[in-house]
Amino acid sequence: MQLVLIDGIDPGPLRDVLGVAAYARGQEYVRQRRVLHTEWFEDGRVLSGLVRGSGGRVYEVKVDLVDGPRGRLLVTGGICGCPLGGDCKHVAAVALAVAAGPPRRDAARPAAQNWAGAFDALLEDGHRAAAAEERTAIALEISLQHRPAPPARPGAAPSVAVPRLAARLVCPGRGGWVAGGLSWSKLVHPWQVGEYRPAHVRLLHELHALYTTRASAPRYAGYGEEKVIDLAEIDSRHLWSLLDEAADLGLRIVHAHKALGGVTLHGTARVALDVTGGDPLVVAPRLLLDPGRDELSDDPVPVRFIGSVGHGVVWVSAAQVATGEPRLWRLGLARLAAPVPAALQQLALAGRRLTVPAAGRARFDAEIYPRLRALATVESSDGAWSPPPISAPTLARPGLGVALRGGWADVAQPTRPDR
Repeated sequence: MQLVLIDGIDPGPLRDVLGVAAYARGQEYVRQRRVLHTEWFEDGRVLSGLVRGSGGRVYEVKVDLVDGPRGRLLVTGGICGCPLGGDCKHVAAVALAVAAGPPRRDAARPAAQNWAGAFDALLEDGHRAAAAEERTAIALEISLQHRPAPPARPGAAPSVAVPRLAARLVCPGRGGWVAGGLSWSKLVHPWQVGEYRPAHVRLLHELHALYTTRASAPRYAGYGEEKVIDLAEIDSRHLWSLLDEAADLGLRIVHAHKALGGVTLHGTARVALDVTGGDPLVVAPRLLLDPGRDELSDDPVPVRFIGSVGHGVVWVSAAQVATGEPRLWRLGLARLAAPVPAALQQLALAGRRLTVPAAGRARFDAEIYPRLRALATVESSDGAWSPPPISAPTLARPGLGVALRGGWADVAQPTRPDR
């Protein structure tokens, strides 16, 4: 399959095939830009598409086509993943969205070929791929947009101001990367981004789909162009595979401040709880970057976690934080090996430290440390503290159940004897 616009699809009979109501709603969906993607099967008889429904769910649609008068294509019906199953407003929307685009002759159906024609088609595909690489590149520009901290609940610790990880699309300009009329909204209409590399458009479209299907997304889409999105709101870990693929495709991730250049995309990282000092002990979150091909920062500081479950992190060096100029920070992105709970995120972002007095060390070792291990790795960078041994599970009472000694107890229900 390839992303195309169909030359000569006739929307006229569509109202009779699908009904007046489905046709009207399909037109409305096209105006609201709910058609996310269209693909043309090379046999020339099936059109595939993705449509965002009124409840925010994305449905897969297949539209059946036949040859009509004067070389036009006619819609005979379609199937859909919605509750109706087909011949619905989603089918109408895909057909109308494609019919609204400008004609494109290279989407013609394959004709009979001789043996040499097969080589011609193969070479033509290579030529098209090379031509696509000559189109204008797109880059992903990111920046931290700081905002006030939300009010804290009565009796709770002060809230932490969490910045947006603002992302917009840019293209080459005279002075570097510029917006150039690009927007996330235009990605859903291929004829509006035809001058750019198809692989870049496709990947950024998938990235935007992750953003629009996030848990915090509004139920109804707004109007107007969407020029900036918050990458940190994406809850899916699939974000990282897309960013890896972006690097393979030559799609750059750049800073908004041009002098900073590209953004560091590090492999993986983890958040540990570091226990240091003597009396009292100090427990503080610490971001650790796993060794990779990049030069590591001596003391990386998290400035934003990505996703509500904390599957990734935005970090800068401690030296940059000390300058107090966020717009000049050189940002790094890293996926996290394990999710970071919300409370631990807040502790890390606030730079808070917890203390354990000498009189409380026994309780810390016996009660608090076993529970902390469920949140993150607990270690001591200066060797001032050593983790107590955790005993293995033992059978407490045969015939009644199993109890775990060492901090937790989980007693099974007694087994009834056979009657």
